[in-house]
Amino acid sequence: MLIIVGLGNPGEKYKFTYHNLGFLAVTHLAESLNVKFNKKECQALTASLHYNNEHIVLAKPTTFVNCSGTSIVELLTKYKANISDTIVLCDDLDLPKATTRVRYSSGSGGHNGLKSIIDECGRDFIRIRMGIERDRDNTREFVLSNINKDDYPLYVEMFDKISYSLKQFFVKKDMDLLMRDLNSRS
Repeated sequence: MLIIVGLGNPGEKYKFTYHNLGFLAVTHLAESLNVKFNKKECQALTASLHYNNEHIVLAKPTTFVNCSGTSIVELLTKYKANISDTIVLCDDLDLPKATTRVRYSSGSGGHNGLKSIIDECGRDFIRIRMGIERDRDNTREFVLSNINKDDYPLYVEMFDKISYSLKQFFVKKDMDLLMRDLNSRS
């Protein structure tokens, strides 16, 4: 059992914002796996599949980023899973644009969505952080602004890489390989 969670805010006005990179990445993964988010459960939109004989649930919490832990607790309970069976995809202000970092059992790094998950569920889960580069003067406005159209192809390339690496992880269960694949050099 694996639960793959993309963090983001529900609603059209947030759809292509930097803070919704998690939603965009998990949607891209779902498309590459030919599954659709067709169920509302546990305060999330979910898609479910079996891949390499493993049950995988993809989720986009509808609780807004800063309250993501509430939805994840419900998903873990419903699917009788542990937080260690969870991979969370989210934006990261401190990473260069369209780069990735994979960590296990680390802190929130100041990300309120990760803080909510840690507070509700514990810290023992995989995080895939996606760089957006910090606008030091207007952080809140920046994360809620739309992704720059010129930069969007870089993010699509990043989503492709994440999808490919996660599908390899589903088969091999090799955290070191996942980290080698996704820990960008910059």
